[in-house]
Amino acid sequence: AKQGRAAAEAAAPSPGSAREAPAAAESHRRQMRAVLLLSLKVAVNLTNHRPHGCAQLLSHPTALPALAALLSSEFDGCERRGALPRHFDTALMSLGLLTNVLEVLPDAKLRIGAAP
Repeated sequence: AKQGRAAAEAAAPSPGSAREAPAAAESHRRQMRAVLLLSLKVAVNLTNHRPHGCAQLLSHPTALPALAALLSSEFDGCERRGALPRHFDTALMSLGLLTNVLEVLPDAKLRIGAAP
């Protein structure tokens, strides 16, 4: 009986673990946000005055819809935040990436405008 109770106690979450789970989830979200931001910075650098980089970005079928969805998400509810996006740096890098494409490939306007 003692072994069964000891095993059950060992398997049960500790009282502190309930508080640690939200903190771990928040840490994970921050890490993923940092990875996203770094990825956007790399993409901005690879497309800055580089037609090949811009063409590569446009050739990927989900690139524009993903950027559109990201910007939509960032600005969703902005009226409650004084017209500011949720994460300023992410929105800024996303807009910078689209700007690079438009500067280098002006004919991309139609494709960007048609993105969902």
